[in-house]
Amino acid sequence: MSAATPATLPVAQALEHAASRNTALAKPTRRACGERREQILRTLAQMLGENPERRVTTAALAKRVQVSEAALYRHFATKGQLLEALLTGLEAQFAQSVASSDAKNLHGTHRIEYLLTALVRHTEEEPGLARLLISDEVSVNEPRLQGRINQFLDTIESSLQRPFSQLHPTDPLRPEQGAERARLATAMLLGLWVRWVRSGFRLRPATVLPGHLQWLLA
Repeated sequence: MSAATPATLPVAQALEHAASRNTALAKPTRRACGERREQILRTLAQMLGENPERRVTTAALAKRVQVSEAALYRHFATKGQLLEALLTGLEAQFAQSVASSDAKNLHGTHRIEYLLTALVRHTEEEPGLARLLISDEVSVNEPRLQGRINQFLDTIESSLQRPFSQLHPTDPLRPEQGAERARLATAMLLGLWVRWVRSGFRLRPATVLPGHLQWLLA
């Protein structure tokens, strides 16, 4: 007996057969869509890191990716969404650094050095991220994106509070020193990124971070 075709299958089986075929056909499309999104984000990060004095437009990005602007907007509705996707990647990297410091059982000085060095390393590997974190590419019409950036900076600060408080736990004169130093360290980090971007990516944060850390950890 020959194998049953969709036309000869019971209705329920025919519907299941059709659904499985549609799923099989859709998989390459979804995969290609994901690959295109990744290509767009990689290209955006690269363009942001090429020239800190030049704003990256969606038209220029689409041209570099070799797609139309309309095709670009099918993946990301706005430039703000593009930048948010880059920020999401950096947030994930920082979360991994925090988890890694937990796994290594790092505390106090060692944890502070580890987290700040990881952040500097991530942004030096992708210079465009520094432009994003100092709001260099953020429009006044993108309050959601600015809010996300502020939230990430708050996350950095809160992640540093406990290890800073472990430096001098018995100091009765500075009960809030952990929070204060964490705030200062985050401001320092932001200042290093501003200096790096404004110097045309010449003054690397990693070259001055050790000296700054020595002062912060005193």
